Amino acid sequence: MSCSVLLEGEYGIKNTFVGVPVILGKEGLKEIIELDLNDEELLLLNKAADAVKELTQPVDSFLN
Repeated sequence: MSCSVLLEGEYGIKNTFVGVPVILGKEGLKEIIELDLNDEELLLLNKAADAVKELTQPVDSFLN
């Protein structure tokens, strides 16, 4: 199942919520599944993460 979760180094992305494949259990997230992405796929995923960071930066600035 795909779910937006906080990545902490998976796919080389840190401190950003991104939709990735996961395994969920009755208590929530059990495991983030790291697929073997090719260079183009990894570039697109990082672009998406950068867009999320840009959109959430004003909120992060307010909270810190």
